[in-house]
Amino acid sequence: MIKKVQFGILFLIIIGSFYFFSQGLRINKKFFPDKNIGVELSNFSAPSIFNNEIMITKDSLKNKKFYIINIWASWCSPCREEHPYLMKLSREKLLKIIGINYKDKKNYAIKFLKKFGNPYSEIGIDKNGIVSIDLGSHGVPETILLSEEKIIIAKFVGPLNKNDYIKIIKIIKNNESIY
Repeated sequence: MIKKVQFGILFLIIIGSFYFFSQGLRINKKFFPDKNIGVELSNFSAPSIFNNEIMITKDSLKNKKFYIINIWASWCSPCREEHPYLMKLSREKLLKIIGINYKDKKNYAIKFLKKFGNPYSEIGIDKNGIVSIDLGSHGVPETILLSEEKIIIAKFVGPLNKNDYIKIIKIIKNNESIY
Protein backbone atom coordinates (compact mmCIF):
# COMPACT_ATOMS: atom_id res chain seq x y z
CA MET A 1 0.00 0.00 0.00
CA ILE A 2 2.80 2.43 0.92
CA LYS A 3 4.54 1.72 -2.40
CA LYS A 4 1.32 2.56 -4.30
CA VAL A 5 1.02 5.90 -2.44
CA GLN A 6 4.68 6.71 -3.10
CA PHE A 7 4.24 5.80 -6.78
CA GLY A 8 1.11 7.98 -6.97
CA ILE A 9 2.90 10.97 -5.42
CA LEU A 10 5.89 10.51 -7.74
CA PHE A 11 3.53 10.24 -10.72
CA LEU A 12 1.74 13.48 -9.71
CA ILE A 13 5.08 15.28 -9.26
CA ILE A 14 6.23 14.19 -12.74
CA ILE A 15 2.92 15.17 -14.38
CA GLY A 16 2.95 18.50 -12.50
CA SER A 17 6.53 19.19 -13.60
CA PHE A 18 5.68 18.51 -17.24
CA TYR A 19 2.69 20.84 -16.98
CA PHE A 20 4.72 23.71 -15.51
CA PHE A 21 7.57 23.26 -18.01
CA SER A 22 5.12 23.20 -20.93
CA GLN A 23 3.52 26.42 -19.66
CA GLY A 24 6.97 28.06 -19.55
CA LEU A 25 7.58 27.13 -23.17
CA ARG A 26 4.40 28.94 -24.23
CA ILE A 27 5.51 32.32 -22.88
CA ASN A 28 6.24 34.82 -25.66
CA LYS A 29 9.88 35.77 -25.17
CA LYS A 30 10.18 37.98 -28.22
CA PHE A 31 11.71 41.38 -27.46
CA PHE A 32 9.95 44.40 -28.93
CA PRO A 33 12.27 47.41 -29.26
CA ASP A 34 9.26 49.62 -30.11
CA LYS A 35 7.82 49.52 -26.60
CA ASN A 36 9.72 52.67 -25.53
CA ILE A 37 8.96 54.70 -28.67
CA GLY A 38 7.35 57.99 -27.69
CA VAL A 39 8.65 57.77 -24.10
CA GLU A 40 10.98 60.35 -22.60
CA LEU A 41 14.53 59.13 -22.06
CA SER A 42 15.22 58.18 -18.45
CA ASN A 43 17.92 59.95 -16.47
CA PHE A 44 21.35 58.38 -16.67
CA SER A 45 24.84 59.19 -15.52
CA ALA A 46 28.17 57.77 -16.71
CA PRO A 47 31.74 59.02 -16.22
CA SER A 48 33.47 60.28 -19.35
CA ILE A 49 35.92 57.86 -20.94
CA PHE A 50 38.47 60.67 -21.26
CA ASN A 51 37.98 62.39 -17.90
CA ASN A 52 36.40 60.54 -14.97
CA GLU A 53 35.50 63.85 -13.31
CA ILE A 54 33.05 64.75 -16.10
CA MET A 55 29.71 62.95 -16.05
CA ILE A 56 27.72 62.21 -19.20
CA THR A 57 24.02 62.63 -18.36
CA LYS A 58 20.66 63.26 -19.96
CA ASP A 59 21.46 66.97 -19.52
CA SER A 60 24.46 66.50 -21.87
CA LEU A 61 21.91 66.34 -24.66
CA LYS A 62 21.49 69.98 -25.64
CA ASN A 63 21.80 72.37 -28.59
CA LYS A 64 20.81 69.82 -31.26
CA LYS A 65 17.59 68.83 -32.97
CA PHE A 66 18.28 65.08 -32.70
CA TYR A 67 20.45 62.81 -30.57
CA ILE A 68 21.71 59.28 -30.83
CA ILE A 69 22.83 57.23 -27.87
CA ASN A 70 24.89 54.32 -29.15
CA ILE A 71 25.78 51.50 -26.78
CA TRP A 72 28.96 49.80 -27.99
CA ALA A 73 32.14 47.95 -27.00
CA SER A 74 35.54 47.36 -28.59
CA TRP A 75 35.14 43.57 -28.15
CA CYS A 76 31.82 43.60 -30.04
CA SER A 77 32.23 42.53 -33.69
CA PRO A 78 28.75 43.83 -34.72
CA CYS A 79 29.86 47.22 -33.32
CA ARG A 80 32.64 47.20 -35.92
CA GLU A 81 30.05 46.47 -38.63
CA GLU A 82 27.94 49.50 -37.73
CA HIS A 83 30.84 51.89 -37.09
CA PRO A 84 31.05 53.26 -40.68
CA TYR A 85 27.38 54.26 -40.45
CA LEU A 86 28.01 56.06 -37.16
CA MET A 87 30.93 57.88 -38.77
CA LYS A 88 28.63 59.03 -41.60
CA LEU A 89 25.93 60.08 -39.12
CA SER A 90 28.47 62.09 -37.11
CA ARG A 91 28.71 64.52 -40.06
CA GLU A 92 25.03 65.51 -39.72
CA LYS A 93 24.77 69.02 -38.29
CA LEU A 94 21.39 68.47 -36.61
CA LEU A 95 22.59 65.36 -34.78
CA LYS A 96 24.73 64.74 -31.70
CA ILE A 97 25.98 61.20 -31.02
CA ILE A 98 26.69 60.08 -27.47
CA GLY A 99 28.50 56.78 -26.95
CA ILE A 100 28.03 54.50 -23.98
CA ASN A 101 31.00 52.12 -23.78
CA TYR A 102 29.58 48.86 -22.39
CA LYS A 103 31.58 46.54 -20.08
CA ASP A 104 34.84 47.34 -21.83
CA LYS A 105 38.39 48.22 -20.85
CA LYS A 106 39.07 51.93 -21.27
CA ASN A 107 42.37 51.44 -23.16
CA TYR A 108 40.76 48.97 -25.62
CA ALA A 109 37.91 51.40 -26.28
CA ILE A 110 40.33 54.25 -26.97
CA LYS A 111 42.41 52.04 -29.31
CA PHE A 112 39.19 51.10 -31.16
CA LEU A 113 38.33 54.79 -31.65
CA LYS A 114 41.86 55.63 -32.83
CA LYS A 115 41.74 52.79 -35.36
CA PHE A 116 38.20 53.27 -36.72
CA GLY A 117 37.50 56.95 -35.94
CA ASN A 118 35.46 58.65 -33.24
CA PRO A 119 31.87 59.51 -34.23
CA TYR A 120 30.91 60.48 -30.66
CA SER A 121 30.64 63.98 -29.18
CA GLU A 122 30.90 62.43 -25.72
CA ILE A 123 31.49 58.91 -24.44
CA GLY A 124 30.40 57.54 -21.10
CA ILE A 125 31.80 54.40 -19.48
CA ASP A 126 29.38 51.68 -18.37
CA LYS A 127 31.70 49.25 -16.56
CA ASN A 128 29.00 47.06 -15.01
CA GLY A 129 26.12 47.49 -17.51
CA ILE A 130 23.82 49.41 -15.14
CA VAL A 131 23.66 52.56 -17.31
CA SER A 132 22.71 50.52 -20.38
CA ILE A 133 19.98 48.70 -18.46
CA ASP A 134 18.66 52.07 -17.23
CA LEU A 135 18.49 53.16 -20.87
CA GLY A 136 16.44 50.07 -21.75
CA SER A 137 19.23 48.25 -23.54
CA HIS A 138 19.51 44.48 -23.70
CA GLY A 139 22.99 44.22 -25.22
CA VAL A 140 25.41 45.69 -27.73
CA PRO A 141 25.17 47.31 -30.10
CA GLU A 142 21.99 49.24 -29.55
CA THR A 143 21.16 52.67 -30.88
CA ILE A 144 18.51 55.04 -29.55
CA LEU A 145 17.36 58.02 -31.66
CA LEU A 146 15.95 60.93 -29.68
CA SER A 147 14.17 64.18 -30.47
CA GLU A 148 15.37 67.48 -29.05
CA GLU A 149 12.81 67.00 -26.25
CA LYS A 150 14.66 63.74 -25.40
CA ILE A 151 11.73 61.60 -26.53
CA ILE A 152 12.68 58.21 -28.00
CA ILE A 153 11.88 58.29 -31.73
CA ALA A 154 13.41 54.97 -32.76
CA LYS A 155 15.46 52.15 -31.34
CA PHE A 156 17.76 49.87 -33.31
CA VAL A 157 18.74 46.57 -31.73
CA GLY A 158 21.86 45.09 -33.27
CA PRO A 159 24.28 46.75 -35.67
CA LEU A 160 23.08 49.69 -37.75
CA ASN A 161 22.88 48.79 -41.43
CA LYS A 162 22.25 50.70 -44.64
CA ASN A 163 18.46 50.64 -44.19
CA ASP A 164 18.75 51.93 -40.60
CA TYR A 165 21.10 54.68 -41.77
CA ILE A 166 18.63 55.72 -44.49
CA LYS A 167 15.76 55.68 -41.98
CA ILE A 168 17.70 57.90 -39.54
CA ILE A 169 18.72 60.35 -42.29
CA LYS A 170 15.11 60.53 -43.53
CA ILE A 171 13.89 61.34 -40.00
CA ILE A 172 16.56 64.02 -39.54
CA LYS A 173 16.20 65.62 -42.98
CA ASN A 174 12.40 65.59 -43.00
CA ASN A 175 12.13 66.42 -39.30
CA GLU A 176 9.84 63.39 -39.06
CA SER A 177 8.69 61.55 -36.04
CA ILE A 178 7.88 57.88 -35.80
CA TYR A 179 5.83 58.15 -32.61
